[in-house]
Amino acid sequence: MPNVTVDPGRMTCSPDPAPADQGQPTLFTFTLVNPAQWDWAGASPVVVTGGTQQFPCASYIDSRTNKVVLFDKNTDGSPTQYKYTVTATNKSTGSPVTIDPMIQNQ
Repeated sequence: MPNVTVDPGRMTCSPDPAPADQGQPTLFTFTLVNPAQWDWAGASPVVVTGGTQQFPCASYIDSRTNKVVLFDKNTDGSPTQYKYTVTATNKSTGSPVTIDPMIQNQ
């Protein structure tokens, strides 16, 4: 299960692109670097642009871990990149930050 570290203060996600498990359905988890300062924006804070065949379900927040989870079917058959958006909110100001990294299906 690949983990993506989200740092809204630096507007980065790591790794970028986030690699899917080769030829395997993949469950990505996204972890906020500073959860005392940042919160996930909305119920589905990670949104994939296009690729609805590969990402058939909306992301969701696991309330036990405060991590966002995203399922990737990863059945492309050839390397394909998908752009996704991560949105977090600054707890002090309420201002959202959006980051636009990539997922790499193998």
